[in-house]
Amino acid sequence: MLKLYSLTIIFFLSALRLTAQFDTDYKPVTSTGALPPDFVTLSSKKYEEAKSKLSSKENKSSRKIKESFLLSTNFAIDDILLSGKVLFNDELTNYLNGVADNALVSEPGLRKELRFYVYKSTAVNAFSTNQGIVLVTTGLLAQLENEAELAFILCHEAIHYREKHAIQEYVEEDKIQKGRGAYGQLALEERIVARCAFSKEEEKEADQKGLEIFLKSKYSTKHLIGVYDVLKYAYLPFDDIKFDKNFLENSTMKFPNDFYKTNTQQIDTKDIMDDDPRSTHPSVASRREKTLGGIKDADNTGKSDFLVGEKQFDNIREISRFEICRLYTLHNHYESGIYTSYLLLKKYPNNLYLKKNVAFCLAGLAQYSNSDKFREIHYDSDSVEGKWQALFYLTYKLDSMKNGALNVVALAYATKLKNDYPNDNEIEELYKNLMHSLVKVNRLHYDDFSTKPYVKHIPAKEDSLEAVAAAAKPDTADYDAPKSKYEKLRAQHVVDVKHAENDSIFTRYAFVDYMGKQWFKEDFANMEDSTKQITSSSRLIVTFSDDNDSYQRKKITYWKNRIYTLGINKIVIVDPEFAMVNSRNKEKYKYIESEEGRVDFTERLKLNAKRAKLGAEVLNTKNLDAGEAEKLNDVAVMSDYISERLSHENDVEVPYIERARVKDLAKKYGTGYFMWTGAVALKNGNRQYTMLYTIIYDVNTDEIKMSTFREIKNRASASLLNSQLYDMLNQVKTPTHKKS
Repeated sequence: MLKLYSLTIIFFLSALRLTAQFDTDYKPVTSTGALPPDFVTLSSKKYEEAKSKLSSKENKSSRKIKESFLLSTNFAIDDILLSGKVLFNDELTNYLNGVADNALVSEPGLRKELRFYVYKSTAVNAFSTNQGIVLVTTGLLAQLENEAELAFILCHEAIHYREKHAIQEYVEEDKIQKGRGAYGQLALEERIVARCAFSKEEEKEADQKGLEIFLKSKYSTKHLIGVYDVLKYAYLPFDDIKFDKNFLENSTMKFPNDFYKTNTQQIDTKDIMDDDPRSTHPSVASRREKTLGGIKDADNTGKSDFLVGEKQFDNIREISRFEICRLYTLHNHYESGIYTSYLLLKKYPNNLYLKKNVAFCLAGLAQYSNSDKFREIHYDSDSVEGKWQALFYLTYKLDSMKNGALNVVALAYATKLKNDYPNDNEIEELYKNLMHSLVKVNRLHYDDFSTKPYVKHIPAKEDSLEAVAAAAKPDTADYDAPKSKYEKLRAQHVVDVKHAENDSIFTRYAFVDYMGKQWFKEDFANMEDSTKQITSSSRLIVTFSDDNDSYQRKKITYWKNRIYTLGINKIVIVDPEFAMVNSRNKEKYKYIESEEGRVDFTERLKLNAKRAKLGAEVLNTKNLDAGEAEKLNDVAVMSDYISERLSHENDVEVPYIERARVKDLAKKYGTGYFMWTGAVALKNGNRQYTMLYTIIYDVNTDEIKMSTFREIKNRASASLLNSQLYDMLNQVKTPTHKKS
């Protein structure tokens, strides 16, 4: 009895520690410790080693195909590893490897060959490579129900590696495309079906042989079959609960009832039993059926759903769920970011990270709506299944008002955060950004908003204050029930909801609680003063320009032949790029030459920065030492920054989600100026060109300080690169001459 009591206390305390970790904040997960060999070995060396292991008995044609596969995949996998999106020596990856140790206990040789890493992505996926690297996404970890499911997935991926499915599929696809052998007489449509059939057989083999390995482990099969629900419902968020519209309302601003879809589209739970011949995977239903047959006689005596530990599993799943909130926002999937944050806020109502994430998502929606480009980032609510459809419908209705309604809702949310957290700089910047667009874009002013709450005329019985209050109360029935998303889907759980009627001009009452506050009045007054300007964070038009003409291409303005005098003393150069391309060759991209050129280009940047007397720190992911994990973490932060900054539509101003992390790096390196630069050496027949681009951001102000594009009709010789890089870096260093 005492032992049972002690175990109860231990589990209770473990649950408290897990809750406490996420109760008020969250820090994005980063890698630690020494860089694994996979990260520090050059791609060209990996390719040569892999090529040397090919059988000498291979015929010339087959060997050439396999060499092409090894060349492209080694470089492609390294691009992923060095992107900063792959984690190592962190909580998630350490847990993943612990599960792999237990799952592959009967295959010690195979386990030794495999390296498992976590890949930061919202996709629900895992994949293995020919090199023995297995990547599991945070999106998958966020959806799993138990450790045994993860163990089975790892066994499945281990078989893909052991049976060399990746290279076999590449060779087979080459034969199919070229119509060789048995494929010679097949029409194009028949070849597509043949390619899918080959992939499908590999998936079936991975399921079957992976299960054989799994059954030799100490993992139970009792709840294993749920893994197929994870695959079936991968397109849905990690839970399915009602979205309360009052989550985005406040005490005086209430959305009209017709803005809220009470009967959301039911999730399709039907199984598709037949395999689609054009699909590369067998149907989930058929895979489930095969696995059920394989485990029907399994003996689970002494086995468990958790071997590393249930507490550890809960922890890594929670971290993964926080991560996908962040990733949705970074990738402009704002409605998904709001809903996943909403799910977690049900559990951690005081978590500031989640609240800020919601605010940034609302700001993104508002700014796209302000620019009349809302549909660029919005999923049609009619195509959304599940209870989160209500959120997609709500944002659509808000955008359709065309009077800045989304901006008002976003600013109302940010204003409450500013009031609750007055010393938070990120909230302050976000709040100012939204107020700026409210005044300057939507032409709304302080006097457009009511200082008193809306009062309904003589309420009917059903509109009584008690009824309104009851309707506004958050519905936590779904959340409190001890059911997972999958259990609820299996039971087709549906809840009817009622909502109070609200004023149709609801935006007028958005700021009633703050209209009397001095700071709010002053902020509006300052913004309305035409002499007050808020720095534009990302309003860019991407053009290539010279003195006489310009034409729009992407989202940055690159200037040809423009002379800069920036007066910058120190700069951080982030992961310089170099590519060598021969447009006439079948294999246009020259992998090995590009890698050699990239290493050389980086050294020339350092040399010419020194010549220009410009302080320069280079964050380069090629030729890393084992002790430079911190550098890769920094590259990850800045890569997220630049990709997010350049992902937005023209004239859309969205504040950056992780300003604090970026500003911390500016402090760390002693400068806010970060440069992204690269060169392309292009050969087109007898003609050779060298193209160089440079972007410099002041990350403290979110301003582009330099954006240049140079095209030289000459080869990328050492002397040409040196002269161009020196000229560019000298412009960075040369001080601006003020007019007298």
